[in-house]
Amino acid sequence: MEIVVEPGYEGDIVVEVGGTAGLSGELTVAKAITPVSITASAKPVVKVGTISEAGTLTITENKAEAIGDDSDDQIIVDLPQGVRWAATPTVKVTSGDLDIDEGNVKTQKDGEEDDNQLVIPIETSSTEPSTIEISNIKYIVDRTVPEGDIKVKVQGPAVVETKSDSKTADYFADIRNGSVYIDSEEAFDLESGHLFDKTGTAASTVNATVATPGAGGQTASFIIGSTTYTVNGVEATMDVAAYTKDGRTYLPVRYVAYALGITPENILWDGKTATFIGNGRVVQATPGSSVLTINGAPVTMDVPTENVNGRVMVPFRWVAQVFGAQVNYDDATQTVTMTL
Repeated sequence: MEIVVEPGYEGDIVVEVGGTAGLSGELTVAKAITPVSITASAKPVVKVGTISEAGTLTITENKAEAIGDDSDDQIIVDLPQGVRWAATPTVKVTSGDLDIDEGNVKTQKDGEEDDNQLVIPIETSSTEPSTIEISNIKYIVDRTVPEGDIKVKVQGPAVVETKSDSKTADYFADIRNGSVYIDSEEAFDLESGHLFDKTGTAASTVNATVATPGAGGQTASFIIGSTTYTVNGVEATMDVAAYTKDGRTYLPVRYVAYALGITPENILWDGKTATFIGNGRVVQATPGSSVLTINGAPVTMDVPTENVNGRVMVPFRWVAQVFGAQVNYDDATQTVTMTL
């Protein structure tokens, strides 16, 4: 007898026996264990609208080969809505012989949530239970995130087969017109009616707690020529370096918004104009133009917004000051600092 167990369930598999033969009662036929468990080294307090450090995560196999290694197998570490990875953390196997593709660990979108998931590709399954450590974790916490725990979920086809079309099709031999048949009866649609469709999590834990920001605002700093920047002392990484031109520091729209605590849904791009919405202001910048529009009123900057290799680059001081921030530049260290 083979059974399919809902992801995340562990405990006895109990069969209830009945019928006309006179036999009745319950019989334990198996014990379910989760393929992996996850723990956190700490649960620090993080503030909304900031970049903050979170506790190190450890994913532990509960038996050898629990993490699959098919060609498309990967572990996905999923964050709640409004919480994103500020940069790709350090991921390594710390015990056992599981082989992961460290060079292709990356963050990705989850629907409309940018950088909401961490993807860990699996090369070869283990012959002994293994552990994966995820360290140097930094989160960007939107102002939309309520107070409370940040729950981290372990998902993906390497640990949850019931959410994979290919694995489901391989398991059930009777597939007709996109539907799975069991004992000649149509059971569910292969594409949209996965087994346990609402459950895709193998394990979860909490590695940070969200609190609303107190007095004092936030500080961000950028070094010219570097992709590293800090918000409230926590380092993060941009995908393009800051640069200066005509005495002004230029940064990509996305990271200016992070520094100002503006949420991604309040940064708009229509192919011509970048729009920032926050603190009661609507600010618009157009590549090639020196005009900055603030709540519909034009203000002329001394340098234009630029488009560099498809990136909208804005003069940081002008945009930051519009939102009430103070900006200072240290020529000796080539560092621009914003205090909001």
